[in-house]
Amino acid sequence: MEDKIEQQESVKALKVGAKDSFGNTIIQVLSAGDEFAIYEIDKPDLADRLRVHIDGSTNEREHELAERFTRVKQKYIEAKGLLYRSANLGIMKSRVAHALSAVLASDQVDGNKEFEELIQKINAEYRQVTVSRIFYLLPTIILTIAVAMQAFYLVWSKQTGDPLWHVTCVLLGSCLGGSLSIFSGLKKYKFEEYSKSAFYLMFGMERVLLACIAGAVAYVVLQSGVINVDKIAIKNDWNVILISIMAGFSESLVPSIIEKVSENVSKKKPD
Repeated sequence: MEDKIEQQESVKALKVGAKDSFGNTIIQVLSAGDEFAIYEIDKPDLADRLRVHIDGSTNEREHELAERFTRVKQKYIEAKGLLYRSANLGIMKSRVAHALSAVLASDQVDGNKEFEELIQKINAEYRQVTVSRIFYLLPTIILTIAVAMQAFYLVWSKQTGDPLWHVTCVLLGSCLGGSLSIFSGLKKYKFEEYSKSAFYLMFGMERVLLACIAGAVAYVVLQSGVINVDKIAIKNDWNVILISIMAGFSESLVPSIIEKVSENVSKKKPD
């Protein structure tokens, strides 16, 4: 009985903020029993964060638990190595810990099957996220390439004085600005929210359309001369593209410009 109490204290000592036997800081206890604990330590490498502590009530019991862990160790390490792919990292960490906990708690559980299903789940989620990401980027990539090809054609055919050229410059700048905004914010976007990739195709189309509209509005406002911006002058095509890039990149730029236009128009109204 005394050995059991000492063993329980060994497992109970593994708490958030405490140090394990190797001096690592514990940041989360994912699963714990009387004779084992699965916890997360403060490490930069995600695959090295999950740790297992086994302390059986007797030497025989500890040897039995160690053998159970050894049987699934390869699959357990494989599952840990795939955690960085998971869109739901917190949930997957808990599932890995739960699978190992079930194996250690009972010899009736097929641990390798549990981890194999978990690995397939992680890979399936990663494939789905990758496809959704591609669908999200597809409208921007296609439209930017199409407008760039149109611009090259107009330059090659020496039609830079044509009204279509100015429209192309605005669209090209807007697409470039929108692309920069989309790619720079890609890591913050949640691609696991919807199971169908078609939704992200629609969101991508919406984002690039918004960029084109923003670029066109900014160009019209500056050309109209309603507001005086001394530092921005549309002297050549490069200025047009630059202004369109700024408008396509920033979603808040055009609303602020429209707000200034409204203020200027209100000031010019007679009392």
